[in-house]
Amino acid sequence: MLPHLVLLTLNCVLAFAVTGRQVNSSCPQGETLCDGECVDTETSYFHCGKCSQSCSYGDQCRGGTCEYLCADLQTDKDHCGACRAKCAWGNQCIGGKCICDNGQAGCLLEDDYQPIWECPDFSTNWAHCGGCGIVCGNSKKCVDGKCVGCPASHPDSCGDDCLNLQTDLQHCGACSTRCAPDAISCTDGKCQCPPGKTSCGVYSMSCVETSSDTSHCGGCFQPVRFSN
Repeated sequence: MLPHLVLLTLNCVLAFAVTGRQVNSSCPQGETLCDGECVDTETSYFHCGKCSQSCSYGDQCRGGTCEYLCADLQTDKDHCGACRAKCAWGNQCIGGKCICDNGQAGCLLEDDYQPIWECPDFSTNWAHCGGCGIVCGNSKKCVDGKCVGCPASHPDSCGDDCLNLQTDLQHCGACSTRCAPDAISCTDGKCQCPPGKTSCGVYSMSCVETSSDTSHCGGCFQPVRFSN
């Protein structure tokens, strides 16, 4: 009797090693025990082909292989114009394009993970001026769907705004570089602090006393080194 038991055990071990399936006679024919549940690995989303092998979002399991769902890219709101390109809530997919609330077609943008539909305002959007992907160059802004030059008093553009990077406290020297609240001014693209203080930072600047500040001791970004 013992040799038969050893042989049966060996067969079970070999079956698991070859198929990756847990053998359980209680499961119906054609199903496999995975995580305590009898599943069909030919169609199971979470156990596709073998136990614990899940399909990616938007896929389905067919014949033990993960495949894209069948979708009509011309009308499917979850796959509009491209797989996984979702329209915003309430928008329709017509002709492979998401139709925005204002009736215009949206812009399909590529992303590291999946395509994204946006509904920009073509009349003012600096990156989509008059249409998808039409970017206004430097020193220009989008007005009524056309890229126009900024005035001489505000020659620089940050997004949709014309401003002067040499004097603007919120965009000093570069877009979105903000001077400290106690800064005196932005002069020649540099934040000017009250006497005895120095402007330190990257995008959000601070006025600090380098004679006593432990994070900026003697100069910006020079922390005090404490010995053990």
